[in-house]
Parts: sequence; C-alpha cells; structure tokens
Amino acid sequence: MTFDPNDPTFQWIQAIHRDVAHLRDNHLAHVNQDLQTLKMEVQEIKGELRKVQPIIDELQILTSKVGRKVLYGILIGIGLIGGPMGMEVLL
Repeated sequence: MTFDPNDPTFQWIQAIHRDVAHLRDNHLAHVNQDLQTLKMEVQEIKGELRKVQPIIDELQILTSKVGRKVLYGILIGIGLIGGPMGMEVLL
C-alpha cells in the first residue's frame, strides 16, 4: 500500500506523529530531570543522616540503660511492697 504525500489525511497523520514524538521526548526529558533532582536530594538526606546517626545510636544506648534501671526499680518496688504484704497473707 502506498501513500500519497500530498494526501491531507497522510499529512495530518504525520503531523500527529511528530507532535506525539515531541511530547514523548519532552516528557522523558522532564522525567530525567526529576530523577536527577531526586538522586541529588537523596544524597543530601543521606549525608544529613550520617551526621545524626551517632546521636541516635547514643540515645538508643542511653534509653535502653535508663529503661532497664526503671524496670529494675519497678520490680524491686513490687518485691518490697509485695514481700511484707505477702507475709501478712501467709500469717
């Protein structure tokens, strides 16, 4: 099947094809720009997190130590209160 280059329908289809190709290329260029921007932002965030990570690690250590001491204190308190009260029940 051959197409007449002067046929208006053929010219219209070619114009649509050019427009779609232009839109595709434009869209892909913007997607690429957005990806590059995101990559740079992720690298910046990772850098900031590296600065904060030692503080987070130290806080986790401190909270676990304090948490254990509080738990031990609660258990000892229960034992001190429960001991005499338990003795009264047994007597």
